[in-house]
Amino acid sequence: MAVGLSWEPGEDPVVQVDGVEVTDVVEVELRGRRTWQAVCRPLVDTYDPRCGCCPLLDSVASRLAEYGPDDPNLERDRTSLPTAYLVSLDVQTGIVVDVSPQDGDGAGSSFGNEIHVVDEPLRPPRAG
Repeated sequence: MAVGLSWEPGEDPVVQVDGVEVTDVVEVELRGRRTWQAVCRPLVDTYDPRCGCCPLLDSVASRLAEYGPDDPNLERDRTSLPTAYLVSLDVQTGIVVDVSPQDGDGAGSSFGNEIHVVDEPLRPPRAG
């Protein structure tokens, strides 16, 4: 998992890492690859997304971090923003391969990355 923590299948850890509560960790196969999935809840006043304008876990917590409590859109969006996400992490590469809101207006949608190849030489396209 994160920050040097280890995780064994069958354990049910609850971990708080840099403003995110991580629960319900399971190992699954996603798109043919070994993946860890967990429910991630960004925590208000401690979630610090790498990019505030396009956070991985868009939420009240991320909006407050980016725009502050006086953001005029926050009151309108407060009930529509997700509070939890199912996040899938490719075990071999450490790349997030799927993020699915569990509630809010985005429930039922997701975005993902598909890993095509790992540890093979890069073959750039031919010029011209």
